[in-house]
Amino acid sequence: MGVVVLGAGPAGAMAALTLARAGHGVTLMDSPNRRPSLGESLISAGRPLLASVGLERLLESSAHLQSPGICSAWGSDELTV
Repeated sequence: MGVVVLGAGPAGAMAALTLARAGHGVTLMDSPNRRPSLGESLISAGRPLLASVGLERLLESSAHLQSPGICSAWGSDELTV
């Protein structure tokens, strides 16, 4: 059976991967006007999730920088870890 997955964000990409691994023909489609998301990061809890689907090797690419930590300020000027 062929499947079309609309939206190539994290959920759509994972759905397409899961369906393809189950033997389905998959077409993954995304908006041609979607702008790239810059400055995104993956929290450390995401690493085991990627490993569970066999994608942890993607994090080792030189295209991805590793971060020793993240600080943020939500609703105030004070940074939190």
